[in-house]
Amino acid sequence: MVIERYFAKEILSNFTAVLTVVMLIFIVTYFTRYLSWAAEGVVAASIVVDLLLFRSVSVLYLIFPFALYISVLLAFSRLYKDSEMTALAASGVGVVRVMRAVSWIAIALALVVAVFSLYISPWAYNKTLQIKQKAEATSQVEGIFTGRFNQFDSENNGVIYVESATQDKKAFSNIFMHKNQAGLVDIISARRAYQSVEKTTGAKYMVFVDGYRYRGVPGMADLQIDHYKQFSVKIVSQDVEAKKDDRQAIPTLVLAESTNARDQAELHWRLSLPVLTLLFGYLAALMSRTSPRQGRFVKLFSAILLLILFNNALSVARSWVENDKVSAFLGMWVVPFSMLVLVLLMILTQSNVRWLLDKWRGNSLVEKSS
Repeated sequence: MVIERYFAKEILSNFTAVLTVVMLIFIVTYFTRYLSWAAEGVVAASIVVDLLLFRSVSVLYLIFPFALYISVLLAFSRLYKDSEMTALAASGVGVVRVMRAVSWIAIALALVVAVFSLYISPWAYNKTLQIKQKAEATSQVEGIFTGRFNQFDSENNGVIYVESATQDKKAFSNIFMHKNQAGLVDIISARRAYQSVEKTTGAKYMVFVDGYRYRGVPGMADLQIDHYKQFSVKIVSQDVEAKKDDRQAIPTLVLAESTNARDQAELHWRLSLPVLTLLFGYLAALMSRTSPRQGRFVKLFSAILLLILFNNALSVARSWVENDKVSAFLGMWVVPFSMLVLVLLMILTQSNVRWLLDKWRGNSLVEKSS
C-alpha cells in the first residue's frame, strides 16, 4: 500500500499542475473573447465574469481526462528516468501494482467526469446560453461608447454614433445611425434617444426623438427624407456562439428519450467519457515505460500523437453517428473498445504473463514426454 500511495502522490501533484495550466489557458482565451464581445457591444460587460464561470464549468469534463493522461505520463516517466521503477521492479513491484495505483485515481476521476458530463456540464452550458440570450438585446445599447462609431444591429450592418449618454445608457443625445438592408441605405439622425420596453412582449426598442431619416439606394436620385418627432427601432438579439437548441445544453434524460441520431450521438459521447478517462489513465501508465538513458519526455511526443489519433477517431465516429451512417452504440463505442484492447495487449507485453505462459507450456511438454 505504501508503494501505491507514493505512485498516487506523484500522479496527483502532476495532475494539479497540468489542470492548472490548461485551465489558465482556457480562461485567458475565453476571457479575451468575451472582453472583445463586450467592447463590440455584442454582450454587456457586466456578464463577462458570469459567462466565463459557467463556460469554464461546462468544459471541465473534457479537461479532466486530458489532464489525467498527461499527469500519469509525466509521473511515471520521471520514476523511470530516476531508476526508481527499476529498483521497485527488482523488489517485485510489477505492472499490476502500477495499474492498481492508477486505478485509485482514474476510477475516482471517472466518477467525477460522469457527474460532470451527464449533469453538471449540460446545466452549466445551458446557463451560459440563458445569460447570453437574456443580455444580447440590452448589450447592444449598454455596449455603446460615446464619441466613436459602434456596431449596432449587425444583421443589417448597423453602425451608431452617440455624442453623449447617461451613465446607465438609458438616454442618449445627438445620435447618428447607419444601416444597409440589402443595398438599401437607411440613415437616422436624432437630437436624443432612449430605451423603451414593451410591457406585453418584453421587446426592447431604441426610440429616436426629433430627427431625420434618409432612405435610398446609393447612386440613385430617389432619396427619401422624412422628419419625425419620434421613431422606434427594435433591438434585435444577436447570435454570439451557439444556437438555442445546442445539444450540449440538453439534459441527459431528455437525450435518452430521443430517437434523433444527433441526440443519440451526444448521449453516447457523454456516457463514453468516464470509460475513456479510465482507459487514458491506464494507457498513459503503460506508455511511460522508458529506460533511464532515454529521458523523461521521450515518450511524451508519441503519447500526444496517440492521443490526437484517438481524438480524431472519436470525432469521425461521432460524425458518422450524427449523420445516421452507423448505430450510436457501434459508432461511439468502437474507439473505447479499441483502446481497451490496446491496454490489455500492452499489459501482456509488460507483465510476467508471457513468462507464465511459456513456463506452463514447458511443464506441459515435460509431462507429455514423461
